[in-house]
Amino acid sequence: MLDKKGNSNTRERCELWNRFLEIFADRKIDFLTADREFVGEEWFDYLLCDPYTPFRIRIRKNTLLDDGEKELRADVCFQDLQVGVCGFLAVEGSKILVGGTHRNSQPWGQRYFDCLCRWLDWIS
Repeated sequence: MLDKKGNSNTRERCELWNRFLEIFADRKIDFLTADREFVGEEWFDYLLCDPYTPFRIRIRKNTLLDDGEKELRADVCFQDLQVGVCGFLAVEGSKILVGGTHRNSQPWGQRYFDCLCRWLDWIS
């Protein structure tokens, strides 16, 4: 891993992922999973340049999404969803599908938003 505290930057993530791919070159990778700290335009561009690395990454609710008509925050795109119902949005000009849902936390019953960004590996 990294010899430092705190979040990684895009360069460090790319180097770490390249090292992983070298070590496990003979294995089939279904997809890369990451949390909200592993986002950024340069990082997504890097992942999209490698069609052999599908990904599923949580994104922050204030991430701006572009559907080709307008740019909106992720939580606004999915604000009308009922708890437990998923909605999807294709990001204009890319092979990315964003899914969002609202859930109730336990035991307090507070509503919170979850959003996942996924590379569409079934589209060529």
